[in-house]
Amino acid sequence: MHTLHWIAVEAENEEEAFSRVEALLESNEGWWWDWFATDIGGRWAGNDWCKIYQGKDISIGLDHVKANRKSEVERAVEKIDLSEFESQLSNYDGEDVVTNDYSMNLWRIKKVAEMLSGEWNCDSYFYDIEYGHGTMAEVLKRIESDPDKQFLVPIDFHF
Repeated sequence: MHTLHWIAVEAENEEEAFSRVEALLESNEGWWWDWFATDIGGRWAGNDWCKIYQGKDISIGLDHVKANRKSEVERAVEKIDLSEFESQLSNYDGEDVVTNDYSMNLWRIKKVAEMLSGEWNCDSYFYDIEYGHGTMAEVLKRIESDPDKQFLVPIDFHF
């Protein structure tokens, strides 16, 4: 599957921004992906909104991130069975809850928790190289203090 992520990075210009993103991804191949497109935006490159953003314009790309994240969380939450989870919690005796079968319910709960806490994974759509996390707060602070050096680079990941 493919997913478009927006990578926040500090640089002097667009070329340096893309180079820094590419270098980080190549040196950490396979965190959660098996490959990524080396052109800006990959399969989304033909869209007007799919480009490198700088400074205050980063908010345009972050709006895409927020909409995608909200959709991911809503889809997962609507399928979470809280009664099953409550039963697993109340009956937990220290042994594995799931032994042979993978619990989609627990996976959805984990996914929502990761999204809410800013973990970087295939469904988070954003990563801040400077901060080393999937939360947006730090890049927003940097935009206020040094907007011209802040970039948001779209990368097409496959996982």
